[in-house]
Amino acid sequence: MGTFRTARETDPGEPERAMQKMVDGLIVADSLRYSLEGKPTVLVSDDDDVLPGLLAATARPTRSMIWLRKRTPGQSCNDQWLASHSNIEICHAPGWPTW
Repeated sequence: MGTFRTARETDPGEPERAMQKMVDGLIVADSLRYSLEGKPTVLVSDDDDVLPGLLAATARPTRSMIWLRKRTPGQSCNDQWLASHSNIEICHAPGWPTW
């Protein structure tokens, strides 16, 4: 399965470059798989595109998910709602380089 594609916008005269694709979907699939196995999951991403997978993985109260990201809790528009779920923990990773 290819997870790269050619960039859509390339400058004339510049070589084509690969862009990463499908990573969010693969992270979501892994999160769901591990949660179905009953394993607590740590999700390392600063991208809100993984939110649907996070929520699906924690749909059953016995499943827990830790979301480790650069932003502090409260900086995302969904954080207040996420905090209402007892099996989701948002953790801040200060000092990490830009991903």
